Amino acid sequence: GAAMMTVAIATRVGLPISTTHALVGGLLGSGLALSPEALHLGVLGKTFFLPLLVSPVIALMLAFVLAKLFAHRLNKKASKANACICVADPIALNSHGVAVMQSTLVLGNTVSCPAQTNTILMSSSPGKWLDGLHIFSGAAVCFARGLNDTPKIAALLLLGHLSGASASSLVAAAMLLGGILTAKRVSRTMSKDITPMNPKEGLTANL
Repeated sequence: GAAMMTVAIATRVGLPISTTHALVGGLLGSGLALSPEALHLGVLGKTFFLPLLVSPVIALMLAFVLAKLFAHRLNKKASKANACICVADPIALNSHGVAVMQSTLVLGNTVSCPAQTNTILMSSSPGKWLDGLHIFSGAAVCFARGLNDTPKIAALLLLGHLSGASASSLVAAAMLLGGILTAKRVSRTMSKDITPMNPKEGLTANL
């Protein structure tokens, strides 16, 4: 109950919240109230607090390295942005002074091959594949979070004599519905209020 209220209130006001922290806090509070001498704080430190401290540092270092690599790669790609192959139809004068059309294949970009005067056969924009990779990385993060959060919440439902499959399905459905209805406030806090990020930075953070 305490974990549920903590998550609900934090989500309502748009604060990022971890169900792991809420559940461990609720269990720890219950243990301190009912049987403090039975708590194994050493085990809690090794299995909970140590990963809690180490994982952000690892993520920070990986994000820093990826950001540097992406910046270098994207600068090289920028010179090839909006590359295309087009058919140009320049007007030239022949030996008799008559204007003739000469169709020519041109390799360039959408600036040197404007659609108003040339027919673009093939074009490539780095922004398109970056957007696709960003969507894929976001979906992968969601899957990882769901895979991490579902079992521990489903374990609590087993106390209500539900089967493992039923509990996991119920939790997954609740997470989907909650994400659709209530996740916007938290998403806005994460992506704009705490650290404003552009799509490239968001992709780096996801990876």
